[in-house]
Amino acid sequence: MIALAPGHPLTRQEKLSLADLRDEPVIGPHADLPEEVMRFWNVDPRPDG
Repeated sequence: MIALAPGHPLTRQEKLSLADLRDEPVIGPHADLPEEVMRFWNVDPRPDG
């Protein structure tokens, strides 16, 4: 899921890739969280291995 401000240039695209987002700020967990929480946020391990 991606949240973009109304009028952001990327809102014109129907689909986005990670490459499209490379220069955008990312909101994520605080680095002081327990490792298990960080792994959850980072989807680690990945479902596909």
